[in-house]
Amino acid sequence: LVQGNKVGTDTTGTEAIGNTWVGILIGHVSGNTIKANLVSSNNTGINIYGEGANGNSIVGNLVGTDVTGTLDLGNTADGITIDGVANNTIGGIEPGAGNLVSGNNDDGIAIQNSGATGNIVQGNIIGMDVTGEVSLANGVAGVRIMGTSNNQITDNRISGNLGDGVVIHSSGFSASSIRSSY
Repeated sequence: LVQGNKVGTDTTGTEAIGNTWVGILIGHVSGNTIKANLVSSNNTGINIYGEGANGNSIVGNLVGTDVTGTLDLGNTADGITIDGVANNTIGGIEPGAGNLVSGNNDDGIAIQNSGATGNIVQGNIIGMDVTGEVSLANGVAGVRIMGTSNNQITDNRISGNLGDGVVIHSSGFSASSIRSSY
């Protein structure tokens, strides 16, 4: 459990002092929860990768904003990256489970590479401030699924990003779904 931390900011959560690489990295391990953290001003905010890194949860975090969820302290690359691993969850439908993923310089959320199947992105605000009413753009896509299949994007608010809201691409991959999102 990684909970209640400020990763990449000062103790007030308002000034950027990011890590050179990844704010929170889960590699080759399963069953972890990243919950209620501020993860901003790093290269990549949160990265889950490597064989065996399945069944992890990312819930209730602010990724790319200040502690208020209204100002841009974006990570310089993606806010959250799931790279080649399966069955991870970003957000959820329970109150407080959704993440705010906004202000990042690249994609808000990237799910990429073969093996990244069965991942769920649910109940998040992506590309707006904490109110869900004001743009706080990610620099490219809100959610990008690339080179993989069978992922779910459901019940999210995705808007205000500088590129696509959701993009699914790479030939030979299919069957990801987008449902009940704005």
